[in-house]
Amino acid sequence: MYNNNCFIWVGNKQSDVDDCGDFFSKTISLYGCNDSNHISFKQIRTPNLASNAAQSEFIEKQIKNEMSLNHNTKFMFYNQCRAYSFDAEIINNNFLVVNDKKVVDLFNNKIEFRKLFNLSSFRIPKYVVLKGSQINDKALSSYFKDTELFVLQQPYGAGCDNTLLLRKDELLLETKPETTYLVSEFIENTISFNRHILIGEKDVIIFQPSIQIIDLKRQSYQGADFINANEILGNEILKSSYFVAKEIAHKMQLFGYRGICGVDFMCDRKNTLYAIEINARFQASSFLINMSLKDNGLPSLQELNYFSWFSKEFFDLETIKKCETLVVNYSSIILTNEDFFNVKRINNGYLYKIKTDAVEQYEEYDNKTYLLKLIYKRY
Repeated sequence: MYNNNCFIWVGNKQSDVDDCGDFFSKTISLYGCNDSNHISFKQIRTPNLASNAAQSEFIEKQIKNEMSLNHNTKFMFYNQCRAYSFDAEIINNNFLVVNDKKVVDLFNNKIEFRKLFNLSSFRIPKYVVLKGSQINDKALSSYFKDTELFVLQQPYGAGCDNTLLLRKDELLLETKPETTYLVSEFIENTISFNRHILIGEKDVIIFQPSIQIIDLKRQSYQGADFINANEILGNEILKSSYFVAKEIAHKMQLFGYRGICGVDFMCDRKNTLYAIEINARFQASSFLINMSLKDNGLPSLQELNYFSWFSKEFFDLETIKKCETLVVNYSSIILTNEDFFNVKRINNGYLYKIKTDAVEQYEEYDNKTYLLKLIYKRY
């Protein structure tokens, strides 16, 4: 099944697989350079100015081109949802580690996640599902008492996409009548964090958490902090989120899900833990785990993702223990054009590396254009 002479990574950033060794023969990405082993979205200099349709068209075109050169070429995706635009034969024969679309859609759907786990042993934030046309003062007051600030999310979205943080008096102005929203009260003084999960047929691996660095004003994801996560969260939250992640992973197993995913959590000052959503894909912080896996002579997440499908035993107990106790010594800040002169810092770490993904090739920028990643390493 595996042949690294014709195994291609398809993702957002070329640098996401910098620490995968020679596991892939080539990359197709939105951000990166163009040479013999890397194909990036170079035709449009600023990917953020291009439509999602144009980006998808570029990815599909490159995949079809590679398959025309070698019909046995295999592909692995950062986000397996990109695979579903192809016909079933290609998905089954050429795309590795791709789950059934219905299963992935179920777990990626923020509303369905809360319905599915509403009666579980762990907490999810109080919520109601409303159309934009149903959102008004009376409706909200019947569900939420004395709440003035709300989080509105559409069913699908990543990195704060399709998420609004609004005061009650802003709701009618910002919502669309026919759009369905997951409406939750905004909980103040919380910490958002993420845990990677690898799911095999029998085994599950839960990695150490990272704090999500989020700009609340702009509702944008800005990076991940592994260096300080354990100290910030404390033993109680570390332990409880581990077991909640396991419970979620075992439920996903029952639906036939295999491979990588991530769970987003939130905790408040009283150490109340909330599970927020599942991301059925690699995470924006996956490359940081890869750096520490490499430091410790362990396979990358991409390799582990492959093994979760094609190794019946998945891993021996020693490897599972090494992965679950792995100390990730790196954190990152994602820099866009509008952040350039307002760079955040990571405590207890020094600036170790800058990953540009060939940003020097861009000729113009809008405020949201991804520029580079600042990598911090633990002192």
